[in-house]
Amino acid sequence: MEQVHAEFSLGDIECKLLFYVHRVGRCMSIGTTCLLSIFQAITISPRDSSCSELKVKAPRHKSKKLDI
Repeated sequence: MEQVHAEFSLGDIECKLLFYVHRVGRCMSIGTTCLLSIFQAITISPRDSSCSELKVKAPRHKSKKLDI
């Protein structure tokens, strides 16, 4: 079986741009995961916990944060 080898090299600017896009995407993913984890913790907390006032505010703020 013959192997197909395609050469693909990036220039300096393309390499830096790809690296930048990768880092921004990774940070956005981590940030979104953290926000969703916080929202989930507030949602499943008992009514008489210290998060009770946040439980009322959380649904309004969730849509604002995730629209970014």
